Amino acid sequence: MRPLIKFCVISALPFAVLAYSDDNWRSADAAPLCLTAWLAVFGAYSVKYGAQCPMSALFPFFPLVLSALLAHALGTFCKKLVLMKST
Repeated sequence: MRPLIKFCVISALPFAVLAYSDDNWRSADAAPLCLTAWLAVFGAYSVKYGAQCPMSALFPFFPLVLSALLAHALGTFCKKLVLMKST
C-alpha cells in the first residue's frame, strides 16, 4: 500500500502545480490528461509484462485519478487563499 501512496502523491504534484500557477488550467483539462497518462502507462505495462490481465493495470487508475482530483482541489484552494491574502 505504501508504494501506491508514494506513486499517487508523486503523480499528483503536477496537477497541484498547474492548478496553482496556470490561470488557464481548468479541472476539465485534468480528465483527458489522466486518461492519456493511463493509456501510456498501460501501453508500457503491456510491453513489459505481456498478456497480463487488464484489470491489474486498471487497479492503480482509480487511486491516481482520485489523487489528481485532490491535488487539483488543493492547488485551486491555495491559489484562492493567496489571492485573498493579497487583497
